[in-house]
Amino acid sequence: MNTRFYIRPSLLTCLAVLLLVLFTESACNKKLSKYNPDFIGTWRTAVIEDSTINLTVRSEIVIEKRDGLFNNTCTDECGERLCECISQQGGRAVINTDHTRLKIGSSSSSSLSIDKEPYQDSTGQWVMKIQGLTYYRQ
Repeated sequence: MNTRFYIRPSLLTCLAVLLLVLFTESACNKKLSKYNPDFIGTWRTAVIEDSTINLTVRSEIVIEKRDGLFNNTCTDECGERLCECISQQGGRAVINTDHTRLKIGSSSSSSLSIDKEPYQDSTGQWVMKIQGLTYYRQ
């Protein structure tokens, strides 16, 4: 029995699967700013009272050409960005093929639902709805 015959198909199969996974991962997520440049900018929610933590909070999404930042449930403003946040996620900003989920960074568990893409309301203000919250371009 020729063992080389059995080893080569296994290596080729593994290589093919690896290439397929890499291609699928890159094909499923498109750079957000390339898909829709209207996402680029700093977006913030209105200030609200969070009854769970008894604090006044707001959230922020910042989208640049390639990267993004999500500051969730923040209690303070430190310069140009919100701070004292319950969670922060930063990294590459991508959108899935259905254009329904936004992912910032490498964590697969932290994608955000896109309820409404950026649009201009009747007053000319840029607005988008993410995770059920309304964000306004700053």
